Amino acid sequence: MFPLRPIRNQAECREATRILDQYFHRDDLDQGATDYVRTLAILVDEFDRANNPVEELNRSPLQRLKFLLDENAMTTADLGRLLGNSGLASQILAGRRQISKTHAKVLGKRFGLDAGTFI
Repeated sequence: MFPLRPIRNQAECREATRILDQYFHRDDLDQGATDYVRTLAILVDEFDRANNPVEELNRSPLQRLKFLLDENAMTTADLGRLLGNSGLASQILAGRRQISKTHAKVLGKRFGLDAGTFI
């Protein structure tokens, strides 16, 4: 597999990501494999942040949400299930409705971010 060391280039990042894709959502990993996958994910994230900076401060809450949905391969229907209302999800993504504080908390919990990211 991929050695646990800093990722140095895009080819290494692609290889590490390929490995992560194989193991990330498996439920049958032992503690050692789970630690390996988490550590490799941190290394990929560090490389991505350093080499593909996202201007997070310039993004609106809606842009952040759309980015996170895309990164997590989530659809409008997935967002609707998360928020408890598919119509609401469509309205938010179309920009016709703001993200409420309650929904921001749900989104923050789901994506491991502060709720303020979505307000």
